[in-house]
Amino acid sequence: MTLESELRDLRGLASQEDAANWRILVRDKLKSVQRALRASGAELPVDEAWLSARETSNDRVRARLEARTAALSQTILTRLDNHRISMDLNRLMSDLQHYVQRIHDVNLDAVALELGGSE
Repeated sequence: MTLESELRDLRGLASQEDAANWRILVRDKLKSVQRALRASGAELPVDEAWLSARETSNDRVRARLEARTAALSQTILTRLDNHRISMDLNRLMSDLQHYVQRIHDVNLDAVALELGGSE
């Protein structure tokens, strides 16, 4: 599955906090998100120099998001503070959504470059 669909599924799970096995379901979905993040790094090779800097920046952001996703998925079962878990999960989902937007922006700029710019 794509990162966007995994993120959409995670958002759906995050809103069901009252489910008995919520933490297990969220942990499993976080692992799926982590796999999708890893796969998103190889989607579009950037050959243009002016886009390569943005792509390198996206790679660093992706690595940080992978680490945060892994850390949250490991601690979600052991933490006792539900409010803190919910806050951390919401922040992670927001940052993941920003990353998805950054990827779309780079892809759009690469296509615009191939078509001759914005004019």
